[in-house]
Amino acid sequence: MPQYDPENRIWNEVLELAQACQGEGNSFSAVVPFASVDPSRPLYVLVHPGDVVQTRSDVHGQPNAEDILAYSSDRQTEMGDDVERLLAAGWDVAVLHRFSSSYGFGTSNTSDWFEEAVDEIHERGAVLFGDNLAEAADWLLGAAQAAARPRVLLSGAWSCAAHGCLTMVGTLMESAGATVHLAASACVSPDGSGPEWRPAAGVLRSAEAAATSNHVRAGPGP
Repeated sequence: MPQYDPENRIWNEVLELAQACQGEGNSFSAVVPFASVDPSRPLYVLVHPGDVVQTRSDVHGQPNAEDILAYSSDRQTEMGDDVERLLAAGWDVAVLHRFSSSYGFGTSNTSDWFEEAVDEIHERGAVLFGDNLAEAADWLLGAAQAAARPRVLLSGAWSCAAHGCLTMVGTLMESAGATVHLAASACVSPDGSGPEWRPAAGVLRSAEAAATSNHVRAGPGP
């Protein structure tokens, strides 16, 4: 297990939840809800970031191992860029962790920029945990008022059309009336192959989203 800061309350709670669910589990918890909710702000949600981090152990023995590691590294950098740009443009941000966050972060293939971005979400946004994607979507629609937001941008893992966790969350939110975009930084699969889900609102790059946002926030986040 990677070495996390023992004084970081949020990471410690994420790790405790991961240990309690024993890997795959039908769990959901709002670790840190938004301090305040303003539905006029657009919302960025990072789904299961631990799965984005593909370690050498994950890819051991696979013929395309180096390609998987490179794809993971590139997407981590892009997601870090997402968080920086969108926070500066006044967006609200949230992260949905799962068990993979307990072993993905802190490994040799973790981008420092990506880890710093997740830490920034912990400090300035909402922190969620679990594999119960219906409950996660319900929380985003209810507590975070996602359907009232001007747009919701989803990134993370996985955005494959058939059964991706990001896809499930996005589909449920979209069916409830939220304007959901898929981030260009999202991971379709560990190696980047396969058909990708396309929401009705389409794919959006964070640079474009930030440039068209007028919700510039001064000072610290929520």
